[in-house]
Amino acid sequence: MKHVTILMATYNPSLPWLAEQLMSLNAQTYSDLSLVVLDDCSPDVPLDVIKDAVKTHITAFDFEIHQNQKNLGSCKTFERLTDIAEGGFFAYCDQDDIWEPDKIQKLMDAMDDDATLIYADLSIINEAGEKTHGSLRDIRKRLKHRQGYGLAKKILFRNFVTGCTMIVRADIAKESIPFVSEMIGDHHLALYAAAKGKIQYLDLPLVRYRQHETNVTGIMKGVSDKTDYIAVRIKPLISQFNKLKVTFQSNEDMQSRIDSGLKWLYARLNYLNGKLLYAFVILWFAGFNVLTSFFDLAIPLMPERVFQKALEKIRGQSA
Repeated sequence: MKHVTILMATYNPSLPWLAEQLMSLNAQTYSDLSLVVLDDCSPDVPLDVIKDAVKTHITAFDFEIHQNQKNLGSCKTFERLTDIAEGGFFAYCDQDDIWEPDKIQKLMDAMDDDATLIYADLSIINEAGEKTHGSLRDIRKRLKHRQGYGLAKKILFRNFVTGCTMIVRADIAKESIPFVSEMIGDHHLALYAAAKGKIQYLDLPLVRYRQHETNVTGIMKGVSDKTDYIAVRIKPLISQFNKLKVTFQSNEDMQSRIDSGLKWLYARLNYLNGKLLYAFVILWFAGFNVLTSFFDLAIPLMPERVFQKALEKIRGQSA
């Protein structure tokens, strides 16, 4: 049996939700497990309280608990977890979800020897733990789960791998360090794993993902006006792509894709800053994301109230 290390990041966890998550880990039917917990300097929940929760609820396998010396944020906390953990495979874990008892067993049984990463579907629960949707596709209508080789170019702009459902080969995860800080950790890992080989998908909801107001991710999170849109949705991507050029410096195919992506991103930035001739560049590279390209082209024409309604609709479709 291959050893799987569960990597959990914590930050100001809700203790009842943390307990539910820990109990679901302890109930896993897969027997060769260990757990590494890393707290990102929670200001309101003492580390001793987190330690007590882990010691109370994790009885079936070994665990270790650490804390960052300073707050690093989600991406860099998962990077550090990846760096310090040992084992053949890593399963990444949030603090407030619930794993189905056979999650790891089913993923490991299905994972091919040549796969770098395997992931699954999930169901959605609310703050009370009640199931609201049976699949992530119920709330992300445009989501397409993919598997196979050569998927890095698709993941570059649209990640379809949900981190809390995935298991990654540990050597691939460690090789991907440093994580690009402008990316969500699971996006970074999925992109790197896809560039290195085969991605697999198991069409089963193996995690109950808890939706609540403090979730880290969310479409248009932090965007309240047109200025925010540039600052949140475009400038970080430019920084991200420049760092990815270093990550994939020995991969000519990815370098070419990233360079083209940067031309599209800079065109969007210039167009939204009033240089309207860049509309032609946006259209030339619209294949990266057709809907985003045409949304950007329409933004200067939108009154602010129309832009706000568009944001509401996007959030509603992608909640």
